[in-house]
Amino acid sequence: MTEPSTPPVLRVAPLGEVRAYTVSEEELHELARGGNVSLSLNFGISLISVFATVAATFLSVELAGKLFAGFFSAGLITLILGVYFLLKGIREYRSTSVLVKSIKDRLPPLGVQEKASIQ
Repeated sequence: MTEPSTPPVLRVAPLGEVRAYTVSEEELHELARGGNVSLSLNFGISLISVFATVAATFLSVELAGKLFAGFFSAGLITLILGVYFLLKGIREYRSTSVLVKSIKDRLPPLGVQEKASIQ
């Protein structure tokens, strides 16, 4: 026979204050899209690091012919893509930060509370 299961013990630490923000569907999609910020920044930083390595090799070693063209092309491509992803990540971060600030600014000041109408 199986013993009757006892419900788990649930302990909740009290919060000083819980704030709830209303968010429109469009804002929710915008926030979800902002999740790519760190990915863009990581790609940008990685590509700039690769460019620095290629540039250091390019400046410290004598290269000629196809090897010169290959290193120059690799350096140019990683520089362009690195700057692109960095700028894209920074732009997305700023737009997400502005959106979050506008959502947080909707909260009325402490002590002023609007009556909620539940339909």
